[in-house]
Amino acid sequence: MNNNHELEVFFDGACPLCRKEINLLMRRDRAGRILFTDLAGPGFCEKSAGKTYAELMARIHGRRSDGSWLEGIDLFSALYDLCHIPFLSSVMNNRFLNPIFRASYALFARYRLTLTGRKACGEACGIQNRISGTALSETRG
Repeated sequence: MNNNHELEVFFDGACPLCRKEINLLMRRDRAGRILFTDLAGPGFCEKSAGKTYAELMARIHGRRSDGSWLEGIDLFSALYDLCHIPFLSSVMNNRFLNPIFRASYALFARYRLTLTGRKACGEACGIQNRISGTALSETRG
C-alpha cells in the first residue's frame, strides 16, 4: 500500500450498488487519504492484497497504513470519517443502531450478487486477475 494513504479499500467494481457507494466516497475524499482498489479491475493482484479473492469478495475489506484490517460496518464508519461524513459514522456506531447495521450488512454481503442480478461466482471468478500477477491499481472516478 502507498504510504500516502491512510486506508486502502478493496471493493467489487462490478457490483452496481458497491460502485455507487465507492463513487460517493471517491468524490468526498478530496485529500486523497483513501486508496481505492477494484477487485474487478484488470490490475488487481490477489498476491499483493494479503487476503484471498474469495475473502475480499465475501464482504468489503479495508487495510490501514499500519497493516491492520477493517471489515463491513467498521470499515464504512472509518471511510465516512475520512471523507468528512461524521453523521453517518456516528449513526452506524450508535450502540442501539449498530447491531441493526451489522445484521443488515451481513445479509446484504451474503446476497449482494443475487440482489444485483449477478450469479454467485466460484473459483473461476477473477482467475485472470490472480494469474496475471500485476500490481494493485488505484482507481479514481
